[in-house]
Amino acid sequence: MDPTEPRLASELFQQLLTTMARLRAPGGCAWDREQTFDSIKPYTLEETYEVLDAIDARDWPGLKEELGDFILQAVFYSQMAEEAGLFKIEDALTAINSKLIRRHPHIFSDSTAATADDVLRQWDQIKATEKPETKGAALLDSVSRAAPALVEALQISSKAAGQGFDWPDLQSVLEKLNEELAELAEARR
Repeated sequence: MDPTEPRLASELFQQLLTTMARLRAPGGCAWDREQTFDSIKPYTLEETYEVLDAIDARDWPGLKEELGDFILQAVFYSQMAEEAGLFKIEDALTAINSKLIRRHPHIFSDSTAATADDVLRQWDQIKATEKPETKGAALLDSVSRAAPALVEALQISSKAAGQGFDWPDLQSVLEKLNEELAELAEARR
């Protein structure tokens, strides 16, 4: 990588932040100024799907444009958060950079991870120590309720499988269900 590229990216990102601040400032764009966290949520979802569509189509020029629109969403939310005194974009950038370094000790520390599976295991272990409240009933709290139903179901299934609730076929599931129902019936007697 050319050592001047990060500086250029930083300058361009700062220009985007300045542009968004101007659009939201008094005398800025009426449409941008009236937007709220909730009003731009549909655009965030739309831009996410457009990024995915460009990837599926292997439309790299389109992806470049869609990623710009996607990044704009993060900048828009961060500008509104700063205006409300909630946080600044620097806080979000610091948080994600710290998380990446913390969850990659095989790169930034003395830990080892030889395979991608090792990396994922290590990532999950670190994540579990960061959020110890995800035990028991709170296990599903990290599943997004805003996700489409099938995505939410997949996330729930994945969490359940991680806790040992995973069976190789439908018959095994039905057997376990019947076992649990029998235990319930016995307990009610």
